[in-house]
Amino acid sequence: MPEKKQKEYLVVWQIDITARDHKEAAEIALDIQRDPGSLATVFDVYEQGATGAFPGRRIDLLDPDEKPVKIKRL
Repeated sequence: MPEKKQKEYLVVWQIDITARDHKEAAEIALDIQRDPGSLATVFDVYEQGATGAFPGRRIDLLDPDEKPVKIKRL
């Protein structure tokens, strides 16, 4: 079976954080992402150059049986 060609994607992870400044907010977010026990595993993924009303998918990596949810462009 031929290998699928790779494509470019924009991957977005969002979280609300309370911090003293921008840098501290980024550091807290990074700590959360790197925590092996983190539940922050939902990503919005957009194929670069895709068209249509719902070019993105919301992917929950903790639920392998869940079907990706179609989402609108940012």
